[in-house]
Amino acid sequence: MPINVKKMTFIGGGSAYIPLIVGEIAKSNNFPELNELIFVAPTIVKQNIISQFCSQLFLQRGKFIKITTVNKFDKVISNSDVIIGIYRVGGLEQRHFDETFSLDLNVLGQESQGIGGFSSALRNIVALKQIAPIIQKYAPNALYINITNPSGILTAAANQLGIKSVGICDVPYAMRLKTAQHFGVQIDDVYLKYIGLNHLSWITEIHIKGEPVLDSLLNSSDLNMFMNTIKQTNIP
Repeated sequence: MPINVKKMTFIGGGSAYIPLIVGEIAKSNNFPELNELIFVAPTIVKQNIISQFCSQLFLQRGKFIKITTVNKFDKVISNSDVIIGIYRVGGLEQRHFDETFSLDLNVLGQESQGIGGFSSALRNIVALKQIAPIIQKYAPNALYINITNPSGILTAAANQLGIKSVGICDVPYAMRLKTAQHFGVQIDDVYLKYIGLNHLSWITEIHIKGEPVLDSLLNSSDLNMFMNTIKQTNIP
């Protein structure tokens, strides 16, 4: 289904996650009008690496998309249809701080939950309060897609600041896909009831082709195999 997006802006244009997003866009035929990407980040070096890589992803598909890298968030975003927030104030050094200082207090270290998540939220909301009026001025009709963690707090803040916003996380989709692999079905055959917050959530129902299977799965010899299939590879 074609999506009417001509211009897309990434706030945090040096993020290593961007090629994953751009790669899916490049493979898709649902963006026939897309002709420009804007990458915004304080440092140009990382942006240049990411932008060149993304250009190649498009060229491999026979597509030429103009990619502009800038270090100032201003009128360059004018008329953006989609703005993706994928920034991290303080970079990986601050993420390391968020995920380790709480351990001294015998509290779980996590960039989206608890004291570490709140530390991250405070820094990133300060940046968002600077970003919001610029979006309202130059791209008031843009959809703001928040990927910045903690996703729940940042998405709620964006909406309160008057930006049309949604927050996304890849974990629910990944778990649905891995559930389909475990049961040997297509992803459309899988329904999950998924509740909670970003990085603190639960699956409470699993239906395969309309049939509930969670209760039987929890009491079956396949449970350990299922858990090994769906677990996140970066979490022991």
